[in-house]
Amino acid sequence: FGLLGFAILSGLLFARFTRPSAKIEFSRSALVAPYGTGWALMFRLANLRRHDFTDVHAVASLALWEEDKGVRRRRFYQLSLERTFIIFMPLHWVIVHPITDESPLRGFTEEAFRASDPELVCLVSGHDETFAQTVHAKISYDSSEIVWGGRFRDMYFAETERVSIDLDRLHLFESVDPPAGV
Repeated sequence: FGLLGFAILSGLLFARFTRPSAKIEFSRSALVAPYGTGWALMFRLANLRRHDFTDVHAVASLALWEEDKGVRRRRFYQLSLERTFIIFMPLHWVIVHPITDESPLRGFTEEAFRASDPELVCLVSGHDETFAQTVHAKISYDSSEIVWGGRFRDMYFAETERVSIDLDRLHLFESVDPPAGV
């Protein structure tokens, strides 16, 4: 029984500590930024591993407080994304929710948006080639982490013939004239 117990305990500990993790870093801020001829809610993420993730999917939802017949309620919206999945992610990905007529953000001003106490939540999952398993990462942005009127700065550089990204630039953005309403 001693050897059997030791084998089971060793197996459980090994399984616990060898479980893969996504190693994805998200930008510190989400932005309401210029996009095409309009505006979009966006944030970006980068793969910190030395190998690619494949079959990467993203789902984003937005929680807002809304007034409904004199009653304040928390409403949850699944956001339609420009792209919900990518085949592989070697470098970084900007997740974009275009603010269209169907968007729950349509018609918001910055003040109304802040008053609704928004929270943006995103779940990213992908296949880790090293462990041959699906890994997950999630992020949540509250009102103080959503910048109204910004644009992400470029992350790419090419010192040699290879294009790379500078992870120190993941969080950098520049201010743009904020929209009066979206």
